Amino acid sequence: MKKNLFWFSIQLIFLLFSFVHCTLPVSYVYNDMSWRCGGKTNAELVGNLVKNNILKSKIGEQAMLLTDRAHYVPQEIKSQAYDDNPLYLGYGATISAPHMHAYALEYLTPHIKDKSNILDVGSGSGYLTSCLARMTPNGKAFGIEHIDELVKFSIENANNDDINLIKSGKVSFQVVSGFDGLASNAPYDAIVCKIFSTYLPYCYNLSFLTKYQPVHIACWCCSSIYTRSIN
Repeated sequence: MKKNLFWFSIQLIFLLFSFVHCTLPVSYVYNDMSWRCGGKTNAELVGNLVKNNILKSKIGEQAMLLTDRAHYVPQEIKSQAYDDNPLYLGYGATISAPHMHAYALEYLTPHIKDKSNILDVGSGSGYLTSCLARMTPNGKAFGIEHIDELVKFSIENANNDDINLIKSGKVSFQVVSGFDGLASNAPYDAIVCKIFSTYLPYCYNLSFLTKYQPVHIACWCCSSIYTRSIN
């Protein structure tokens, strides 16, 4: 009990630090229909996200329609691909619930341009990286993940989705620690992080990858989305 209380206190301290450390207020996004937008097909899943006012932009809707979630989950759980909840990928990682992805896309939509560079930190199975790539017509999305097996899995998934995603260079995945970022492709217009609350201060500090260009960051832990625009 004391041990659990200790770690909870540590996470709370880091979380409070993240609010103080960043100069602009954090946006908290939530909708009562979160977790209840699942469907029998990808189109039905996305349609429910739109109907329940979680996914509002046409560009985000189109990206999720084109990126079938079933391509990005393990074979043995493909029957659950369109459920609105996280799914276990192995190696201690999950693919986030579709409503969390929709919130992130919705926040970043106004900031993604025709030739944007977008960084996905902790890219997992590659699903969100592919969605982000489809939101920038002539830009690129870069997924970084510290687990080698997941990077191989994400490359396989993207190729099964559309072989031109990786072949054209529009999407790429690399084995890189999120703590290192990917400075070689900076600056970025948008950065996405999937994190624990203890890493929020670090995530916001990824602005070092922008080379003084404004950046828009969406990160989430548990069931909360935290967003930041840094100029």
